[in-house]
Amino acid sequence: MRPGLYAVGDGTQVYARTRLNDDGTYTDFTESMEPVGGGTWEVRDDLMCFDPEGDGDDQKERCWTVAPPDENGVIISSRVDKDETYAITPIEE
Repeated sequence: MRPGLYAVGDGTQVYARTRLNDDGTYTDFTESMEPVGGGTWEVRDDLMCFDPEGDGDDQKERCWTVAPPDENGVIISSRVDKDETYAITPIEE
């Protein structure tokens, strides 16, 4: 994945939007584009890892496998330590 704005959902419904920045930071947004969190991101081997700001249990680093985009540009991403899978769709700006 590259820097840009992405919709995160299950393929039919969007749960959130995430902006990946060139400097290795990211911001999560609600559907109405209100910021709700962020942190840092990086690609390690075949994994994409996110480290949210803060030290709470829900703010630990998480890594995801990232499949190549399909013909519509949708990327399927699965969390490596839990059974979670999301459809990631680039949003044109």
